[in-house]
This record gives sequence, C-alpha cells and structure tokens, in this order.
Amino acid sequence: MRASDFVFSNVTNITNNSKDSVYAQIAANDNYVYVVWEESVTENSYGNNYDIFFKKSVDNGTTFSKPINLSNNNGFSEHPQIAVSKNGIFIIWADNTDSNNTEIMFTKSVDNGTTFSKPINLSNNSQNSNNQEISAFNENVYIVWQDIDLNNNKNSSIMFKSSIDSGNRFNDTIKLATNTNDAYPKVNSYEDYVYIVWNSENNNLSKDNKNNGLFFIKSNDRGNTFENSIRLAHYNFGESQIAVNENEVFIVW
Repeated sequence: MRASDFVFSNVTNITNNSKDSVYAQIAANDNYVYVVWEESVTENSYGNNYDIFFKKSVDNGTTFSKPINLSNNNGFSEHPQIAVSKNGIFIIWADNTDSNNTEIMFTKSVDNGTTFSKPINLSNNSQNSNNQEISAFNENVYIVWQDIDLNNNKNSSIMFKSSIDSGNRFNDTIKLATNTNDAYPKVNSYEDYVYIVWNSENNNLSKDNKNNGLFFIKSNDRGNTFENSIRLAHYNFGESQIAVNENEVFIVW
C-alpha cells in the first residue's frame, strides 16, 4: 500500500481552550484512543500550577469524552506518560505538589478510562525524580525514571519499579545505574522480558570513561533481576527510543 492510499481525518482540537496545553501522549487499544497532556489551570500560562488531563475516544478517534483532571492539585504536574494493555490504562507524571522535589506519580483505570485510581507516589524520596517512562504487557507494569541529586544536578541514577498485578502493588525500587547525566531512560516489554536504554553524558568524553554512552539492560523475569548493562555506543547526546516486536528489539539514537 502506498502512502497516497491512506486517508486521514480532519485535525481534531482535543483541548480547544485558551490555556497552555502541552506534552501530549497517545495510546490505543482496539477501537479506543486515549490521550493525556499537561495543561495550565490558571489564566497565566507561565504560572506554576499545571495539571494532567485525560480524554478518551470509543470510536477510533472520531469523538472524544470530556476531559478528566488526573492530578488536580496545587503544584506543577508535568510530562505525562501512558501505557495500555488488556488489563488497564496506566499513567505516570512528575509532580512537586507535596514536597520540595519532584516525585513520580501513578494512576490507573480498569474501566477503559471512565474512572481512575487515586494517584500514588512511586519514587517517594528526597531526589528530583523525572524523565519518567512506562510500559505495560498484560498485567505487568514497568516504570523507569531518573533520580537527580539536589546538590549536584550532574549526578543522577536510573531507577526502576515494577508491578505484576496491574499496578495494585509495586515491588521495591531497583537502582539500575549511577553516575549518569541527561539520561532520558526508555522502557519497553514483551511477555516476561523488560528492556531499558538510557544515555549518559559526562564531562569526560573519553572512550575510557565507562559512564559515557548509550546503555542497554534487560530482564527475563518481569523485572525481578537484570543482566549486566551493555554499552551500545561510546558517544550519544539526546534521547534514544526503543521498540519491541515479540523477540526483536529495536533501538534508535
């Protein structure tokens, strides 16, 4: 089929308001389409009060429901991420509402986005937790993020958390790597396998610096344990991406 054979619908304005609506993410399952984004909830788009909003479509994106405010707090809720499986809709974001640092918040829906659970704090530490990503396969939910030292923003760690019961309970946090910078970790999964990549940019760009480059790590037991990481590239700047097709793993950077 040629690209010219595709017919696209007219552009739909999902938010259609005067507020600042940014960092949208989308996921789909069967006829359902799910969209999340970050939006200012004050007239001043440069204020410090942003919330996470959600909309769904049950007709392949033809029409959308009214928005649901998922975070609904007084702080800065930012950069939502969404994953969907047959067991539910899973959404995370970074939030500074209840502390002086940012935390990773999680909510889920098991009724196709009609209602959502009360958000819970997954990181719950004294670091700035951000650059979060999420993947889901059946009842398994996997989340990675970057913890940044408040006293040294060049020193950060790659953190991982998993649930094997659709987000009802989460296992203890696993620290996958330290001494990273601008890491932007990514996660994907298939069956019992979890695949994670991240970037590390340090001041010393020598190939002998083991903390520089693009790194890959995997688990074959649903995130309980991980193999040793592999450095795929000595130099990498910016974000990588990872995709999984059954037993095949694809990474671009």
